[in-house]
Amino acid sequence: MSERVFVDTAWNSKPHACYDPHADKFFEAERLTDLGNYEEIYLDSLLFPGIWSELRELIVNGCRVYHFTRSWRWKELRRRFKDDLRKRFKNVKKSDYGDAYILWKVYQVGILKGNAHKWFKRVTVIDVELSRS
Repeated sequence: MSERVFVDTAWNSKPHACYDPHADKFFEAERLTDLGNYEEIYLDSLLFPGIWSELRELIVNGCRVYHFTRSWRWKELRRRFKDDLRKRFKNVKKSDYGDAYILWKVYQVGILKGNAHKWFKRVTVIDVELSRS
């Protein structure tokens, strides 16, 4: 099992944009369940309808899933990491891969400061079951 992946979730028929920092690679996943080989999955936002059954399958199979809790700070985070984004994406203004990359940067800073829990909340089976009722 790979360690962790950061995901810019797609609400429509687009694939999810993913970043694996250990392999330093970007890729797409049609379904979140395609990420079942990761121990930890970090999602970009509050969860939307239709995603819960996939999350349940991941959690039941032993994956730990987290979602980003501070969406109102996204513009600030994009400004904060804009130089990193420019270097990484060669002046591309907006990129779904860039959003997955920012999630990883936020996680990295959170771990260093000991407050990753402030930025990401674990999704549990209870959360999934409550959302379905």
